[in-house]
Amino acid sequence: MLSPFDSLRSRHLLATVMLAVFVLAALYMAHYTVQQSKHTASSNITNRSEVLQLSRLVRESLLNTYSSMQGFLLEPNESVFIEETGSSLQKAEQYVNQLLGHEWVIDNTKEIHLKFFPHYLNDLSQSIDFLVKTRMDPFQQFPSLALSNREMRPYRNSFNNAISLSILEAESELTSAPESAEAYRVLVETRNFWTQMVSNYRLYIANRLGSFNEQALPSQEKSITTLYSGLTDNLKKLVHLDQQSKLGFETSGVLHQLIDSSKAWYLGFEETKKIHNSGNWRTDKNILMGEIEPQIHLLWDLLHEFDKVVEAAAVRDINLLSVTANRQENLLWGIAVGVFALLIFGFIYSERVIFNPIAKIASALRAEAAGRDDVILPSVSSRETRDLVEAFTDMKMQVRSRQHALEHNSLHDELTGLPNRTLIFERMHQSIISSKKSNTPFAVMILNVNNLKEVNDTLGHHVGDKLLLELGTRLEKNVIGSSTLAKIGGNEFAVLALGMDKELALSYAAILTNSLKKDVLLGEIDIHPEIRTGIAIYPTHGIDKNTLIQRADIAMLLAKQQHQSVMVYNEHDDKFSISRLGLLADIKTAINDNTLEMHYQPKLDIVSETVIGVEALLRWKHKEHGWVQASEIVSIAEQSGLIDSLTKWTFKEAVKQCAQWNSLGLNLNVAINLSVQTLHDESIADYIQQILRAYTVSPKHVTLEITESAMMTNPTKVSNVLRQLNNIGVSISADDFGTGFSSLSYLKKLPVNEIKIDKSFIMDMTRNTTDKTIVKSAIGLAHNLGLKVVAEGIEDIHTQEELQKLSCDVGQGYYFSKPLNSEAFLKWIKHTPVKMSV
Repeated sequence: MLSPFDSLRSRHLLATVMLAVFVLAALYMAHYTVQQSKHTASSNITNRSEVLQLSRLVRESLLNTYSSMQGFLLEPNESVFIEETGSSLQKAEQYVNQLLGHEWVIDNTKEIHLKFFPHYLNDLSQSIDFLVKTRMDPFQQFPSLALSNREMRPYRNSFNNAISLSILEAESELTSAPESAEAYRVLVETRNFWTQMVSNYRLYIANRLGSFNEQALPSQEKSITTLYSGLTDNLKKLVHLDQQSKLGFETSGVLHQLIDSSKAWYLGFEETKKIHNSGNWRTDKNILMGEIEPQIHLLWDLLHEFDKVVEAAAVRDINLLSVTANRQENLLWGIAVGVFALLIFGFIYSERVIFNPIAKIASALRAEAAGRDDVILPSVSSRETRDLVEAFTDMKMQVRSRQHALEHNSLHDELTGLPNRTLIFERMHQSIISSKKSNTPFAVMILNVNNLKEVNDTLGHHVGDKLLLELGTRLEKNVIGSSTLAKIGGNEFAVLALGMDKELALSYAAILTNSLKKDVLLGEIDIHPEIRTGIAIYPTHGIDKNTLIQRADIAMLLAKQQHQSVMVYNEHDDKFSISRLGLLADIKTAINDNTLEMHYQPKLDIVSETVIGVEALLRWKHKEHGWVQASEIVSIAEQSGLIDSLTKWTFKEAVKQCAQWNSLGLNLNVAINLSVQTLHDESIADYIQQILRAYTVSPKHVTLEITESAMMTNPTKVSNVLRQLNNIGVSISADDFGTGFSSLSYLKKLPVNEIKIDKSFIMDMTRNTTDKTIVKSAIGLAHNLGLKVVAEGIEDIHTQEELQKLSCDVGQGYYFSKPLNSEAFLKWIKHTPVKMSV
C-alpha cells in the first residue's frame, strides 16, 4: 500500500509544516541560549580549527591510499605504489591518534564511534595486503583461468588425442575401404568444429580478462554454443555410423571418449560463462569494490559524522555571537512571519502551476507507454509547462517514427530496401503452412551475381553497390503476383514464387535471369552481369525453409560449375563433397609435375613509392575447374597431408625466383605465406636454411607471413618454431592482423618483425571512421612495439595518402599492381614509374 507521503505534493506539505514547527521552536529557544553561548564561543573556535585540520589530514591520507592502490592495480610491478600506500596508511593512523587525544574531541564526540577508527583502519590495511597478494597471482585474480587450467584442459587434451587417432585411422582406410570416406569426412568436420570452438573460447577468455571488447562477449558465447551444437550433431552422426559398423575399430573405441570429453568441456565452459557473467569474474576488483571501498566509505562516514558534530558546534557558536538578544529576537519573529507567508503562497502557486500540470503530463506518458490514444495534455499555464508539453509531443512523434524505422530495417536490406533473409524466411514459413492445407507447390529461387567480386576488386565496392541497386530494381519490375523478392547475401537475391511447380518455376526464373543479364551502364563503364540461378520446389526438394534455401543454393552452385543460367535442384547432382575429394589426387599430381604457379604482388614504401619487395601468391589453373582459389588448395592440402610438400614447393619456387632477380640487380624481399600445420613442424627451419644456401639467397631477403590465428593454435610450440626461424635471420610477419583471435601479450612475446593489417580494414578506411580508427590504433601499437607495418588492399590514392598521414611503412594493393607472374612483373618494373630499393 502506497504511503500518502510518496507524492511530491504531500512531501512539500509535510516540509512546510515541519519548517513552521522548527521556526517556532527556534524562536522560543533563541531567547535563552543567546546570552549563555557568547562566553564559550571564542575558545571553541580555536579548538575546532585544530581538529578540523587533523580531520583534513586524515582525509588526504585516505585519498592518497586509495589513489596509490588504484595505481598499483594498473601497474602491479611498480613497487612505488605499494610503498606510497603503506606510507599513507601510517600517516592516517598518526593523525587519527592525535585527533582522538584532543581534549575538544574527548568532550564533544562521545555520541559518535570515532574510537573504532583505528580498528577499521587496521581492517583496511589487511584488505589492501590481501588485494596485493591476489593481484600478483593470476589464478587468484581470475577464477575462470583456474577452472580452464584445472578442469577443462584434461578434457580438451582427451578429445584432441581421440579425434587425431580416429582421423589417422580413417585416412589409412580411405584406399582400402572407400566406404570409410563418409566417416573420414564427418571426423574432419568434427575436428573443425572442435578447433573453432576451442579457438573461440580462447578469444572469449582473452576478451573477458583483457577487456578488449566487452560488448562482443554475448556474441562470442553464442558462437561457442552454436559450434558445440554442430559438434554434437556430428558426434550423433558418428554414433549412427558406428551402429552401421562403418567406423574403424579404434574410432569406435574412442567414440564415447569424444562424446564425454566434449560434453565435460562444454560444462566447464558453462561454468566459465557463469563466472564471467557474474560479478565475481575478477577477484581483485571484488576486493577493491566489495571490501576496500566500503571500508574507506565507512572511515569517510565516521569523519563526515565527526564533521557534522563540528559544524553543529560552529552553528551554536555563531548563534552565541549575536549582537543583542532583543534585536535578534525581533528579527527572527519578522523572518518567521515572512517565511510562513512565503510558504503558504509558494504551496498554492506550486499546486496550480507545477503539481497539477506535472501530474497530467505523467498520466499522458503512462497512456502513451501503454499504447492508448486517450492522451490528455494539461492546459499551458507557464513557459515550463509549455516546454514539457512540446517536448512530450516531439518525443511521441520521434519514438513512433524510430519504432517504424527499426521494424522496417530489421526486415529489409540496408542497400536495396528489399526484404532480407529474415522476412523471406517468415513468408516461407507461412507459405509452408498454407501449402500443406491447399496441397499446392511453391518455388524458392536464389539468383547469384557471379562476377560481383571482380567488379568490387577492379572498380571498387561503390560501383558494386550501384550494380546491386540496378539489378534489384530490375527484379522488382519483373516479379509477378504474390512473389516475394529479397536480398539475402552480399551478391544474392531470392524469390519466393507461390503456386509454381518445376515447369512454371523454370520459365519464371528464365524471365528474371534474362532481365538481369542485360548490360548495366554505370557512368562510362559498361558491366555485363553474370547471373546463376538455382531453384528448389516445395515439397519435392524439402519441407522446411532451411532445406529449401540450402538446396536452391546447391542448384545455383551447380549452375555455376556447369556454366548454366538456371538449374533445378537434383539430388543426384549434389556431389560437391565427392568432387572436392577428387581434387586431392590432382593437387598431388600438380605438385609433382610442377604445374602450380607463383604470382608476385609488389610491396612499396608508402612515402617514397620505392619497390622494396613482393608477396609470393600461389595460383593453380585446373584443367576442369579452372582457377582454384589458394585458400581451397591449402585447405585440401592440409586435410590430405600434402601441406608439407606444398609448403616446401612454394618456398623453393619463391626463393629460386628471388635468386634470379638478385642476379639481375633487383634487390627485392620476397614474402612467403606459411600454413598452420607448417608451424607445428620443427624441421621446417632446417629445410628453409637448406634452400637459402642452395640458391645463395640471404635470409634478409625473405619474410615469412603467418596469420594471427595460426600463431595462437599452439602458442608454446609455435613460439619455438618461430624462434628457430628468427635465428636463421628471416623476418616474421603477422598476417591478417586485426581479424584473428590473438592475445596482445602473446604478440609481444613472439619474435615478430612486422604486422600486416588485413585489407578488410584498409579498403573502406577513407569512408568508414571505425576502420580508420582501427588502422590508426594498429599502426600505433606496432610502432610502440618496434614493429614495421604493412597495409594490404590499397585501391586508390586517397587510401595511400591517408596511410602516409598515419605513418604506415609499407603498402600493397591493386592501386600499385595486381599479382603478376615473373615475366609480367619484370615488364611492370620496366614500364612503371616506380623506384627500386638499393
